[in-house]
Amino acid sequence: MLLTMSVFCMIPLALGFAIVVLFSRSRLARQLCLFLVFLSIWQLDVTVLYAANYLSQTTIEFVFRLLRFGPIFLGPLMYASLMSLSKESAAVQSQRSWALGRSNGLLLAYCVWCLFVYAAGWTDLGVERLELVEAAGRPPYYAPVYGPIQWLFALHLVFLLLVFIQSLIITRHHPNARQRSFIRWFALSLAAVYSTELLNLTNSAELVVSSVAIMLFAIIVFVQFSRIHTLRMQEINAELRDKRQMLRNVIDMNPNHIYAINRDGVLTLANRSFAEFNGYSPRQIVGMPVRDVVRSDGLTFDWQMDEWSRDALQSGDASIQSEDIVYTPQGDKRIMQTVKLPVEFSGVPQWLCISVDITERKQYERTIMQMAYHDSLTELPNRLMFRQRLEALLRHGDGRTAGLLFLDLDRFKWVNDTAGHTTGDMLLRQVAERLREACPSDALVCRLGGDEFIVLASPCGAPRAEEIAGKILEALDKPFRLAEQDYRITSSIGIALHPQDGSDVDTLVKHADSAMYEAKERGKNGYMFFNAELSRRLSRKLDIETSLRRAAEAGELSLFYQPQIRLSDGCCIGMEALMRWSHPVLGQVPPSEFIAVAEETGLILPIGRWALEEACRQMGEWRSSGLAPRRIAVNLSLRQLHDPHLTEWISNLLERYGIDPGALELEVTESTAMSDGDLVVLRMRELKRLGVSLSIDDFGTGYASLSHLSQFPLDRLKIDRSFVRELAVGLNREPIVAAIVAMAGHLQLETIAEGVESDAQADFLRMIGCKEAQGHKYSQPLPAEAATEWLTARIAAEQAAAGADPMDAGASA
Repeated sequence: MLLTMSVFCMIPLALGFAIVVLFSRSRLARQLCLFLVFLSIWQLDVTVLYAANYLSQTTIEFVFRLLRFGPIFLGPLMYASLMSLSKESAAVQSQRSWALGRSNGLLLAYCVWCLFVYAAGWTDLGVERLELVEAAGRPPYYAPVYGPIQWLFALHLVFLLLVFIQSLIITRHHPNARQRSFIRWFALSLAAVYSTELLNLTNSAELVVSSVAIMLFAIIVFVQFSRIHTLRMQEINAELRDKRQMLRNVIDMNPNHIYAINRDGVLTLANRSFAEFNGYSPRQIVGMPVRDVVRSDGLTFDWQMDEWSRDALQSGDASIQSEDIVYTPQGDKRIMQTVKLPVEFSGVPQWLCISVDITERKQYERTIMQMAYHDSLTELPNRLMFRQRLEALLRHGDGRTAGLLFLDLDRFKWVNDTAGHTTGDMLLRQVAERLREACPSDALVCRLGGDEFIVLASPCGAPRAEEIAGKILEALDKPFRLAEQDYRITSSIGIALHPQDGSDVDTLVKHADSAMYEAKERGKNGYMFFNAELSRRLSRKLDIETSLRRAAEAGELSLFYQPQIRLSDGCCIGMEALMRWSHPVLGQVPPSEFIAVAEETGLILPIGRWALEEACRQMGEWRSSGLAPRRIAVNLSLRQLHDPHLTEWISNLLERYGIDPGALELEVTESTAMSDGDLVVLRMRELKRLGVSLSIDDFGTGYASLSHLSQFPLDRLKIDRSFVRELAVGLNREPIVAAIVAMAGHLQLETIAEGVESDAQADFLRMIGCKEAQGHKYSQPLPAEAATEWLTARIAAEQAAAGADPMDAGASA
């Protein structure tokens, strides 16, 4: 019997450890294991009562009292297990009425009560003695004889009954059917075990019955928990299969290429997109070497697992990103961006790769770069790319030379105006193509805008720059076939060299631009190097431009007046107003110098208005003093003729100073009249209707024809001083001047010669019929005060000669 009871004792212990080891190490499993251990202790407590033939009564009684905690503490352990199960269920947690039954405080109180009951078992009031029971045919055993507080143990069983009731309540609300079934089996079987324990409270009880009940309870707990665990594993496996299938579907539906490669370069995973891109199905491609699948110009990835790869796998934070060119089975070229991450699948190191087709994105990027850094018309690099390249070259600072060739097409505006902008665009495209062919392959040919191009060559000294410029001029010298017509254009080229002509982009471009304008002034269709003289002129031009902006306000500008003489009798019939500029630092700046700057910068508008108003003011002052000549002549620029309000403004000016419109003569140079003929004719006709006189200045220096002259409402022509200066000196200028005077006569225009300095020149002009003249022979240009004195003296002399009153003479003048 003792051996049988010992076996009964070991079974719950073995089953408890089996639950932990074989199934799960969860909190519930650990609690059940502890519960079964306490069952084994309970069984051992009963088994020791059958050791009467082996141990003394005192020893048996001590061990019995010692091991009584086993059955006593089963209640708190069951309560803790129920708490673990109830915490897994939201439905049970929501039952507030049973919150006290799941309280940690109540569990602690229950444990204290069990300690009290356990302590009572050590007293005679609890267990009075052990009484030997001997019966025929049965082994002797000791039966406990309980004392006066036997009711304490019965009350303990009542508390345990409440735990049973709590467990049954929980099963009503627990959503998990398996756990609900387990709790019921657990509670009912434990209740049966404790029912047999009630029999042990009587002296006639057979202790073996409770031992059998304990063993059966342990088996039931093990079987039920095993069943729960098995079903749970089945559910988990089903969930894993579903999730795996869902993940497989997600991977297959992903348009990107997803695949995995082991250390031997063999594919272990491939989604549908990757497989179909390479002409396979996902089932076919897995297990194939990646180099036999992917068609590439040369992957930037070593598929073999090297030492770095193993280190990357261990660290888990390394990855490789590359861009590879691959081909479809049809031969289409695609650009793939691949991220390769070292991972482990089932303990085997592998590369997980995700590839994105970025072919379209690369095309968009190239398009954007083309638009940002290239000219849309000629497809040449634009100003932005030129600037970046030159800045990068200058940043190196390694002594490399560079040459800038600044090109401007001659007469391109004429092609645009006569043939149209479409033809002009065609011309620019052909020019760009010829520049590409003429320039060396290492040179950068750019279009800056309009008809301006620039060539950047490095290394480049003066000989190489000269060679490139010569090839460009030769290439552009051939006719251009545009719209079934041949056009010939030339180019003016300015050259600046680094480092001697500048060390930054703006300076080099500015100097090359200045050299280009110098080439234009020297006859076009050529090239010019920037030099010290150009630098000096450029610096002076900049000083003039800067100072000219404030010259009028500072009182530095003034008008000088040069008399115009009637050749027949020497009378003064007019004054020409000539602008002069006296700068405190630059000194007397020639009009030929600052007028050109004013035209270029647009400053001619404000200073031209100032000059016209000042001349009218002076004419009004002379008129009020009785000294006014018959007319006063003032020059007009092309920019002033572009002003639509010019006629109205002059009308107001004449009215303000009380001047007759016929007393104001406006002079326009021949080149100005020919540069924008239609507009000049329109503005001249407006002025003529106002009543002012009009004349062509510097006649003979431009390319006006009789047909052009007949369109302008002119009153006179002014013969340029370059012809007058060479009269009577044997240069055969006389026929030209005579022809001009004759032509003017046929057009019913008067003529006036400027620059007359000798009697011989005056006599010749008078002889051929020229009516008027001005020049140093009569007077140099005079400031207003000196001109007033000259007029006063002249009128006095004329009065003395005519014997008339000075005021009458002034009026007749």
